[in-house]
Amino acid sequence: MKKVRNKARDRFVVRLVVCFCVGFVLIGYSHADTVQVSTGPLLVVKAERVGFVDASGRLLVAPRYTRCGRWSEGRLWVQEQVGSDAFGTFLDEQAKPVSPMQFCDLSAVRPELPLPCFEKGVAVIGMPEGGFGYLNSQGHVLALTTRAGAFQRQDGELLICVVSNRVGFIDREGETVISAQYETATPFRGGRAAVRQGDQWGLLDAQATGWLSRRLSVFGWYRAMRGSGRIAQASVGG
Repeated sequence: MKKVRNKARDRFVVRLVVCFCVGFVLIGYSHADTVQVSTGPLLVVKAERVGFVDASGRLLVAPRYTRCGRWSEGRLWVQEQVGSDAFGTFLDEQAKPVSPMQFCDLSAVRPELPLPCFEKGVAVIGMPEGGFGYLNSQGHVLALTTRAGAFQRQDGELLICVVSNRVGFIDREGETVISAQYETATPFRGGRAAVRQGDQWGLLDAQATGWLSRRLSVFGWYRAMRGSGRIAQASVGG
């Protein structure tokens, strides 16, 4: 009898766990098929497409998106299609697009993390005509950037920008800090960025608007140590 009761109890526990798990699986579209994402609207899924409702259950966007990123600084990347030529956009916390423009993801440079997200008020996005750029949270394109600017992490206050095939730096408000006059540049690391003009390399300080006092005539290996700004294996000339 005791074994029977134990088996019945075990079956009950298993059923309870299964019901609990199924409650979180989104099948079809109903008020039960919602999940809270960050502080934004509730996400709903129908036929493998994502939409949004508000806290009261009012439909904001019918399920239409096939790809959905993560909330970052009140913005969420979504796409209606999937593929290398598919476009997407960011939604705000009312599930409205922040820009009338459509952009590309970052699969060309970040295949492991292709979906754009915001960091310190700026998101790196693929431009529909090719190349990459920076988008602010209001949906305005601040500037274009290089492939290195899109691929490499830029968590400082200055960002690589491109103007007429020349490279400079802007701040996170889109204001020019170092004019676009260089052929190549690396992101700031440890308060320094390497730039090239002709066959000469130089190091820029984040607070300066020009070259430092040294130029590197042979740039054998540049490695700005994270958090220190030290340079390794570089020959100094001029």
